[in-house]
Amino acid sequence: MNTHKFKANNIIELPSGTGIVGITLHKWTEAKRIVLVDLKDEVVANIKNNFIKNKLQGKYVAVKMQWNEYASFNVKYDVIATCDPFFHRC
Repeated sequence: MNTHKFKANNIIELPSGTGIVGITLHKWTEAKRIVLVDLKDEVVANIKNNFIKNKLQGKYVAVKMQWNEYASFNVKYDVIATCDPFFHRC
């Protein structure tokens, strides 16, 4: 991974699922801030739990958000990360 490319960047991961991409970015880069987003409260709670289990603190935030609410964040990100996003009505 070209970790230097993420230095001091604000990163958003959409959708986050388990948070594996965000965890990897947190561990292996010098990103300024990582925002992990998913659609359900239980998924966001699981993301937070996965960060705790990996003893990661600080530069991440996990939030529930619908994709059409992105504009309300009023934040520009340097990097948008994603990992096999898909949608289903379960």
